[in-house]
This record gives sequence, C-alpha cells and structure tokens, in this order.
Amino acid sequence: MEANIAKNILAVVGVFLTYGILCWRMFSRFRGDKFIEWASITTLLLAVVMAIYKTPNVPSWVMKAMIPLVVLSCWLSVYFGLQQAYHAIRHRKSNRQDEHQAG
Repeated sequence: MEANIAKNILAVVGVFLTYGILCWRMFSRFRGDKFIEWASITTLLLAVVMAIYKTPNVPSWVMKAMIPLVVLSCWLSVYFGLQQAYHAIRHRKSNRQDEHQAG
C-alpha cells in the first residue's frame, strides 16, 4: 500500500510540474493577456481540486474552500475572454469604417 501512495504522490508532482511549466511558458509568451492568464490559473485550480478529491483523509473544509476559488476563476476567465472578443470586434469594425472613408 505504501508503494501505491508514493506512486500517487509522484503522479501529482509530475502533473503540477507539467502544468507549472506550461503556465509559465504561456505567461511569458502572452504577457498582459488576462484571458490566457486566468484560463491557466483556472486549469491549475481544477487540477488541484481533482488531486484533493482523490486524496484520502482530506478535511471537507479544504474542498469547500477550493470551490469558490474555482468558480471565481472560471467567471474571471469568461469575463476577460468576452472582453477580448468585444475589443477585437470593435477594432475590426473601426478598421472597416476607416477603409470605406479612405476609399
């Protein structure tokens, strides 16, 4: 049974390192893009919640404390994604109007 626990711990550490490296690369590549940042944080939080859910003997208050964080992170990701889409649509419309006025 102890080998199984060590295997689970190594798997969790591997997942966190992988997600950590990927998120660090995205943060450095898309600096200032709030949607990418919050979507990455949401993905990490979901991975943490899944790890907590599979871990035995975790107090229930830990899971209850994580759920509001995940929900808030999801809503912030959606907000910044919609904000980015809105700005892209406005920018495209203003470029089209400028082309019509110039031509």
